[in-house]
Amino acid sequence: AFAAVGRRYGVDPAILGAIWGMETDYGAVLANPVLIRPIIRSLATLCYENRGRVALDEAEFIAALRLVQQGPLDAAHLVGSWAGAIGHLQVNPTTVLKYGADGDGDGKVDLQHSLPDALATSAAFLKGLGYQSGVEWGYEVTLPEGFDYLLASRDSLKPIKVLTAPVFLYVPAGKDGPKFLMTGNYLVLKGYNFSDSYAMSVGHLADRLKGAGDFKTPWPRGTRFPNLAQREAIQTALNKLGLLKGESDGRLGPITQQAYAKFQAAHGEVADGFLTLHAYEELTAAAK
Repeated sequence: AFAAVGRRYGVDPAILGAIWGMETDYGAVLANPVLIRPIIRSLATLCYENRGRVALDEAEFIAALRLVQQGPLDAAHLVGSWAGAIGHLQVNPTTVLKYGADGDGDGKVDLQHSLPDALATSAAFLKGLGYQSGVEWGYEVTLPEGFDYLLASRDSLKPIKVLTAPVFLYVPAGKDGPKFLMTGNYLVLKGYNFSDSYAMSVGHLADRLKGAGDFKTPWPRGTRFPNLAQREAIQTALNKLGLLKGESDGRLGPITQQAYAKFQAAHGEVADGFLTLHAYEELTAAAK
């Protein structure tokens, strides 16, 4: 099934296997009635609760109703997560409507009971997000002494002589952690789930499934990280210092990291943008 879907869609089967493992423990959680329940009721509840993304929740609710209308599953058997994600690789109802694929040739699309259907649907989804066949998700690299970490930006992908695909530099754990050149396929994985931790985990697990080893540079252990209130304070301080614009929601993504990197560069530090507890302490002191 993996080889067939790989040939049909040009998506690395190991990537699909990694998503399968990340999302449902290779299908194990699908038999858990505590986690997997009819999604019509779940999505209706999310719409009623108004969790701040009503339009998106309503779109998924309506899409789920359409899936019941077209079959093969009725409302009692169209099951998924609390947020409506369906099947082995956990995709939303809107995704099933747009990319749902019959992977086993039985004339139906059932992502809960057919792994081939789930694999084909997610492969079609990844291609729709811009997945490039034959291109790796990323490469671990080493950087020379004195390297300008302000170049670590995903604003635009840049060509590199030894690779066929343009890349951007990603430094998720600062100057002492592993560094990566990421291709557009890494950003495609973020289209599946926006978390960098998720995309990194899928890419690395895919490599391990193919027999690769661990990262060459170990992840820095013992690092102290800010809590939610401190993360919000980091963004407040960066706003006050004129390095960041927007609300302080405590979500420390690439934009906040780049803002902190600019602060580091201005203060003679290695501008790796690594937002630790030390970053909170120096930013709040500087913003007083």
